[in-house]
Amino acid sequence: MINKTLNKEQLKDSYSSRTYYRGHTYYKQGRVLDLEYNEQTTTWTASVRGAEMYTVMVEQKGNSFYSFCDCPAYHEFSECKHEVAVLLTICDERAKPQPIKTKPFRQSKEYENVNHFIDLFSSYQQTISDHRKYADKDPLKVEFICKSYSEEFLRSEGMYVALEMKVGVDRTYVVKNIQEFLTDVKEFQTHEFTKRFEYDPAEHFFIEEDRKIIELLMDIMTNESFYKNSYSMYRSSANNRELIIPSIIAKELFQLLKDRNFTFIHEEYSYENIIFAESSAPFSFQLNKHPAAGFELDFTELHQASFFDRYGWLFLNGTFYELSQDQRMLLEGLRKTAPLKPVVPIAEEQMGNFLSHVVPGLKKVGKVDIAKEVSHQIIAPELKAKVFIDGEDEQLFVTLRYHYGEISINPFLSQPEKYDKILIRDLEKEDRVMDLIETAPLNIYKNQLYLNLFI
Repeated sequence: MINKTLNKEQLKDSYSSRTYYRGHTYYKQGRVLDLEYNEQTTTWTASVRGAEMYTVMVEQKGNSFYSFCDCPAYHEFSECKHEVAVLLTICDERAKPQPIKTKPFRQSKEYENVNHFIDLFSSYQQTISDHRKYADKDPLKVEFICKSYSEEFLRSEGMYVALEMKVGVDRTYVVKNIQEFLTDVKEFQTHEFTKRFEYDPAEHFFIEEDRKIIELLMDIMTNESFYKNSYSMYRSSANNRELIIPSIIAKELFQLLKDRNFTFIHEEYSYENIIFAESSAPFSFQLNKHPAAGFELDFTELHQASFFDRYGWLFLNGTFYELSQDQRMLLEGLRKTAPLKPVVPIAEEQMGNFLSHVVPGLKKVGKVDIAKEVSHQIIAPELKAKVFIDGEDEQLFVTLRYHYGEISINPFLSQPEKYDKILIRDLEKEDRVMDLIETAPLNIYKNQLYLNLFI
């Protein structure tokens, strides 16, 4: 939740310009519905009509207000146009002497139908206005080029992404100073590229898809000081042609870029059809026989991937994969311990522990393919934990055994037992069993569990 003092001027300073002006538009269009105030909880609630209906809640504590919205944008960026629209409406309503009461007509179908008519004809008028506005102007071609970098002092944080632009009518020209260009576009000023070409807002316009990206870049430029203060990983670029993309806005930007004239340059290779996947990581780990050591694990794809830690992404074969928190943690540990060579030999006596401890984690970040000649040596029967109790004098002796088929394991023995086959143990279930044992009133002495009886 975000803490704000509620007046319109301070609200404007509390949000990015893009979010505030979109929220202000919703506020002016009357999209805030059913605003209610609960005196007992000092809470305001309202519905906001956007692409869908979203609910905004604003809690008042003294002179401060804490707001929340259930839309995806608020969940990802901790701010949205819906809460701005509601807070602006509250600013108006607080000046009234009586608390807000819901008007039943606002909930009616007729009321919603009128709103649909308003939206329909507003969109139509906007379309006509846009056609008139751009009728005598030339559309601009825009090329977006993203490049990956990694500097020595930033290696602990991995790669970062910078964006450059080319703009023109018949051909495109390099934007030599991207911040000056974005400022001129924002302020409707001309911008000289060469003696042959000058951007002039009276003669040129950006098509809608490119304009959305440029507005997002303006937000990055405007809020650069905020990113510097809020994110230790953020840095400015020494190259005037480029703009560093902060992690908080990178996903939204890439989703817009992927359908435009966009090139991603990474390690001297250019990719023009970038895919942004939210599926699981793409790794395939190969477990094979080794002629000398017994077994080997092939990490080749891990070595081929590039990690953009600050963004929570990895890049492999032209695709960005968004990693979950668990995947990021596992891969970070794996990268720190993985050897320089892509193939790791595994001794036969290590194989049981390796399969039980390592393979379940690897499956969370990719696929583990086990060669047939290896799988024939592996067994993975279901775990059945058994407890045996024997009484003597004033003590009960408790014996715990983990049974995997015909194999019986004493979990308190430090020396690993040897089996004819390689056993994959269910360590997660074993841990749950041990947690139950530890919560019981049992004592342990020389690997023996016992319970004292006081009669």
